[in-house]
Amino acid sequence: MPRLPAATLTMDRLAITHPLDHVSPLVAGDLTASVAHRTVLELRGDSTTLAEHCPGLLPTVPNRTTPHDHWRALWLRPNGWLLSGAPETPDDASWPELRRAEAEGLCRLLDLSHARVCINLRGTATTAMLAKGTPLDLRPHRFPQGHCARTWCAGFTVLLDRVADGIDVYVDSSLAVAFWDWLEDAAVEWRST
Repeated sequence: MPRLPAATLTMDRLAITHPLDHVSPLVAGDLTASVAHRTVLELRGDSTTLAEHCPGLLPTVPNRTTPHDHWRALWLRPNGWLLSGAPETPDDASWPELRRAEAEGLCRLLDLSHARVCINLRGTATTAMLAKGTPLDLRPHRFPQGHCARTWCAGFTVLLDRVADGIDVYVDSSLAVAFWDWLEDAAVEWRST
């Protein structure tokens, strides 16, 4: 079998892109869905040890969040949290105490920024629209600001975070386009209002 010249075996460099770079904000009546670019880390470590070394930084109650100036800590499971911050903020400014704890071997920080997509949903129809896909009671008195929950929505595993301006939905990046398509379909009834 003849060999091909090396020049014909080159491959273009792969570019890292966001799966929802192509979408515009979804506006349907009093409902807005937009992609919220975030730096997303998963923190794993012993909750008792971290509470001693980094008091007040992490939620200690299941399904709660702890807000900070440039980032939020969301409870995922015992000894596991999701850290979500603005992408333009350097790690040192966002979570320096946790970086020090990692350097001391007290925890591990895993960058999931390319594995998770955050979609912010705002408006009075947010709860009703998500209710089409999830059994979780999202009414504000049952799921107030500062609460988070892992659940399923329209067949997708998601993490919901009630924030001041709505609900942030974290979904696996490999499923983000399909979830966005579901959001567009679920929002149809609010488009005519």
